[in-house]
Amino acid sequence: MKILHTSDWHIGKKLKGIDRISEFQEVLNEITEIAINEKVDCIIVAGDIFDSYSPSTEAEKLFYKTMTAINSHNIDIVLFPGNHDSPKKIEAMSIPLNEFGIHVVHETNFDELENNIITIEKNNETLQIAVVPWLNENTLAKINPSKAIEQSRQETGQMYGALLEELFTELVNKLDSNAIRILTSHVLINEAIVRDADQENDISERRLSLDKVTYGVKSSQLPKQINYTALGHIHKPQAIMHDSPVHYAGSILQFSFAEAEQQKVVYIADCHAGEKTTVKTVHLTKGKMLKELIGTYEDVLEQASNYKSEYIKITLTDEIPPKNYRTMLEAQIPNVIDIRIRNKNIQRVVDQDSRKQLSELELYKNWLHDTGSDTKLEKKKLAIFKQLFEEVKSNETN
Repeated sequence: MKILHTSDWHIGKKLKGIDRISEFQEVLNEITEIAINEKVDCIIVAGDIFDSYSPSTEAEKLFYKTMTAINSHNIDIVLFPGNHDSPKKIEAMSIPLNEFGIHVVHETNFDELENNIITIEKNNETLQIAVVPWLNENTLAKINPSKAIEQSRQETGQMYGALLEELFTELVNKLDSNAIRILTSHVLINEAIVRDADQENDISERRLSLDKVTYGVKSSQLPKQINYTALGHIHKPQAIMHDSPVHYAGSILQFSFAEAEQQKVVYIADCHAGEKTTVKTVHLTKGKMLKELIGTYEDVLEQASNYKSEYIKITLTDEIPPKNYRTMLEAQIPNVIDIRIRNKNIQRVVDQDSRKQLSELELYKNWLHDTGSDTKLEKKKLAIFKQLFEEVKSNETN
């Protein structure tokens, strides 16, 4: 069977306030056409279908339109929530989608893991897909609250990885050994190349961490006896070194300037039971590109003449920029959407700040001290902050 692997659609996501719904429509139409032309049997959308827990009406309409177009060509679709999706929203959507043969897994029920296995029969072959939606760090406390409390921070991170390893293994062991066996999840693999999300104040794919503890899984903890592992969450498409093919499909558009010039793709995995999987990369061509221009005022004006259709970010390096530089740049470069200054003086401050490497909890603790907060209440305030921070991180509504 041929499986098209895509992820991180983030339908409805804006760029500096710019509505990109027409670009989403173009690229989703392109993915549909690729699936048809490649004669794929199944499409896996590995999480982050929408960009928020409450997607706009336009985003939902486009999603359903895409599902209908794909499904009309007898192509199975498997999808599940990522950290940007509301599991309850995806569950509600599954009712009409399931009637059209679209397979939706909205959560992981550790007592009923059979619900996380999708079976598809086609071309005299059986395809089984083990599906693991996004699991946030609070899952640990729900499963074993007493143990979670006793664990140190570092042990908690290791426990998260061990939990995922155990879950992956148990699910894969439930798959038919004579079937095509696929694992798909929205998860952080620690060895993955993650862009500098902080650069753009975008937490879409930031390493899930609290108090310098990373909540992810090592590539060595992934199952080996499997045809293909389809991952979502990291926006840069990439292969992960492993005994069997493991890929992040990446996002479908360049969502921030930290992704500027990244080539977006989908993967086509040609799988057969008991045989080595071949993986084909297909480039996506729709949607506007992002381009950052760095230099003096005169430099960027000259560079900009080569980029008329891209979204432009300008970083000026002038020690003393021209008066009214912002107004003048916007007038001469209509497609510029972000203008910043990064000269030697500013860079010196940035370098000093970056060396601090303080966690959010440490920053809050310092703020309490700076504002003269009652030291008797500090422990309680820190505990409340940590709980609220974890809840925000788990939702990541951006």
